[in-house]
Amino acid sequence: MTVIVTGVQGGNTPVARQEIRTMMQDIDLFTLYLLGMERFQAVAETDPLSWFQIAGIHGRPYTAYDAPPQSSSSGNGGYCTHSSSLFPPWHRPYLALFEQALAKHVTDIANEYPTTTRARYVAAAQKFRIPYWDWAYYADPPDVVTKQMQVTLNGPKGVRTLDNPLYRYRFHPAQGVEFPNSGQFSSWPTTVRWPTNAQANATSSSDQMDAFLLNQTLTIRDSTYNLLMSIHNYGFFSNDRYPGPRTDPVNFASLETIHNGIHGSIGGVSGVGGHMGNPDFAAFDPIFWLHHTNVDRVFTLWQALNPNSYIDTVQQQRSIRGTFTTRAGTTEGIDTPLTPFRQTATAFWTTRGVRDTRTLNYTYPELVKWASLSADQKPRRLYDDINAMYGRSAPWSTLNPGLFANARASVPLVSAKVASDFTPKMAEASVAAAPPPAVGGAAPAQQPVHAPAPKILDAASIRKNMEAGMHSVQAQGSQAAGMSASATASHKVGEAIAAAGNVAAITAQKVASVVPAPVAAAIPGGSSTAAAKSVAHARQYNEWVANIRVEKYALKSSFFIHVFLGDFNPDPAHWGTDPNLVGSYYVFANDLDSTECENCQENAEDQLLVTGAIPLTGALGDRLGKDQIAQLNPDQITPYLTKELHWRIQTPTRVVEREEIPSLKISVIHIPVSIPANLDTFPTWGHGTRHTAITTGRPGGLNDDDDD
Repeated sequence: MTVIVTGVQGGNTPVARQEIRTMMQDIDLFTLYLLGMERFQAVAETDPLSWFQIAGIHGRPYTAYDAPPQSSSSGNGGYCTHSSSLFPPWHRPYLALFEQALAKHVTDIANEYPTTTRARYVAAAQKFRIPYWDWAYYADPPDVVTKQMQVTLNGPKGVRTLDNPLYRYRFHPAQGVEFPNSGQFSSWPTTVRWPTNAQANATSSSDQMDAFLLNQTLTIRDSTYNLLMSIHNYGFFSNDRYPGPRTDPVNFASLETIHNGIHGSIGGVSGVGGHMGNPDFAAFDPIFWLHHTNVDRVFTLWQALNPNSYIDTVQQQRSIRGTFTTRAGTTEGIDTPLTPFRQTATAFWTTRGVRDTRTLNYTYPELVKWASLSADQKPRRLYDDINAMYGRSAPWSTLNPGLFANARASVPLVSAKVASDFTPKMAEASVAAAPPPAVGGAAPAQQPVHAPAPKILDAASIRKNMEAGMHSVQAQGSQAAGMSASATASHKVGEAIAAAGNVAAITAQKVASVVPAPVAAAIPGGSSTAAAKSVAHARQYNEWVANIRVEKYALKSSFFIHVFLGDFNPDPAHWGTDPNLVGSYYVFANDLDSTECENCQENAEDQLLVTGAIPLTGALGDRLGKDQIAQLNPDQITPYLTKELHWRIQTPTRVVEREEIPSLKISVIHIPVSIPANLDTFPTWGHGTRHTAITTGRPGGLNDDDDD
């Protein structure tokens, strides 16, 4: 069997993929999606178009997919493109293959409905594309993905309850045969997130995962927003490989780095790591596809902002032993075959071929009707949308608070939490579904319904509370279709609005008043009325970032580096939810003692260095007062960060002393940023300046005499 990757065919224009919380409002479409996922996961694992076979392309069980011609190398090398400039484009046809396989099941099921409702479901199926989870807008996934083990749906033969295919994938038969010598992965009959143990009876600890992700919400958003604003070279944007000394330190951030953090946040650090935390097994988890579709979306937005930057040929040896389809010394360029994804029976897709998503017959809401816009209108509309989605809570927004008062995006903003479960039967009986989008059109408008804001009022929680309050006052109490009880939504909206009132009262007393005195005193001059008055007139501020550089395989597997501002709980079990955690950097690495990934083994032998960036500015504003954003100058901030900045290392199973990783180099930089007068453009970033005085002499810190 030869599998040709075409994407979903049909229709006059490419269809927009929807955010999952938006798709949930279209009951017919979301029902077909879940039923299609169930049928897809039930396909025999020997079928090339099965869930198991397609997920297995990403890693285990390291068998050639669809038997493409092998290279002259020996061994099972896989298709790994991590830490490579091929990382974003390789995953594009991968998602398209998954999408077209799933769409066939969706279409088949739609045609099985009784004649009285068949046309309705067929119409819904025609606009199906895989959804994405926008972790940059709100990092906590909807409960139907993380907590609801079963769903009740209106199927072709009536209402039935089924195991939720978004919650986990069940291997069949038992996966131990395919995953020998793979530790806990040889024992688990299903995928798990934050697993309770390494035994066959392990379950997912969804509450732990949600708490970890919620504590990262603003850092993930700031990281994504900063990436879209500040990185304009594809080579830096695309992957986490260290670009070498004398590189502007602004370029330590990358799409792959943010992607890695989501993987780690879902795999967990509960004493044993789940599937998403390990590249060999991640794609078996249903949330992988929601995550990677958003990775592709961010890639697509960046392409639209930077249309003239793309992959160049890089003289880079992939593997001295080769992989399934690449020879030793192969270079990565615009015509590199993206194996194993076939464009025709005799040719593979290339990075050139997948540059435009419309080639695979899909787009994203922000780019709907893109071709009809003028060259001047395109970037302006996209700037407006990205600023409205991700800029509203950015530190610089405090410098011009009126700028966001009437901010409007051309696409609807997603709801943070739309439902605790999904029960279309009840929804159809009592709630009118939101009108579905037209094929190729934007998603229907919706009103955000958010979970209650935290009521902890320590310095590190202020920004999170302000964020919750901001969203709460936007909420009108509309209930997402598919919610099991309207009272739940009303109660949540009421709590959120009450929380917003609490936040407003605190803010009125000035943020500085709740900052502990020792913290405020660390800044020369502290908060002042003059500073507060000048903040609205400031046109520039300093963005502060903690840069991370480390050997990817220093521990021969994945690990977290947590960055804190201020004291933190000494118990590592609480690091991920500590209020003084600024952000967590995740090294997404295969287990070298068991993986068959040739690219990984070669990168380990080469002592490959990878990089990442944790934004600090928002956290500094939390602690020092929003009126200080325009005053974050090096002579003031350096002594504070020298005292308060900390970092710790953790794998899913243990704490790692900083001295155990000699390659770890954490540095602090500041970047001068000029803010715009309106939202149809971005802030302008300057060059980064390192401040080694903050980290010199500390385990894992960059010293004065280290290479940059």
